[in-house]
Amino acid sequence: VFLSTMDYAQVAAAVITQEFIDGIQNEYLAEVISRYPDRFFVCGMCEFRKPGFLAQAKELIARGFKAIKIPAQRLLLTEGRVMLNSEEMMQMFRYMEERDVMLSIDLADGATQVPEMQEVIQECPRLRIAIGHFGMVTRPDWEEQIRCCLLRWRQGNGDGVRDYYGRGNHEEDQQEEYDVGHRGHAERFVYLCSSF
Repeated sequence: VFLSTMDYAQVAAAVITQEFIDGIQNEYLAEVISRYPDRFFVCGMCEFRKPGFLAQAKELIARGFKAIKIPAQRLLLTEGRVMLNSEEMMQMFRYMEERDVMLSIDLADGATQVPEMQEVIQECPRLRIAIGHFGMVTRPDWEEQIRCCLLRWRQGNGDGVRDYYGRGNHEEDQQEEYDVGHRGHAERFVYLCSSF
């Protein structure tokens, strides 16, 4: 039914992501990948709340998952926080970067995890990152997540970065710190948050 609805709406492909609250669904989604490889961009998900997820991520990538999803807002555990810049996480991000596997991530409110993400961006400059929910714009300090995206965007890959509108010159961007209420800038933020 879903595919026929996509066809009717002329949607060529869709992204499938995951969340801990729905349970880890890698087995079912691996079947989706094998049956419809050109219709769905599927995110695998590991059990990030305990050690051992690097091996899980490697297995998911070997099975054809094109992205790894981290519901990072769920890593602020009562028994201790799982840091995004921990040794195992950084090993995973480097592994993903080497294989051009995208990181799909939902961050905790505001700037809570931004310093960790900044370190990830610095260490893995070619890792493609999609920050979910546009930084959760209804929460305080959500703009810090967008600034984190801008850090990555301005850093570039060494081969020239172009913005959503195809411009390579960012003078306008440097003159102001992005008016987040302006439609044109909002479109650019969505691009930045979803297409590293």
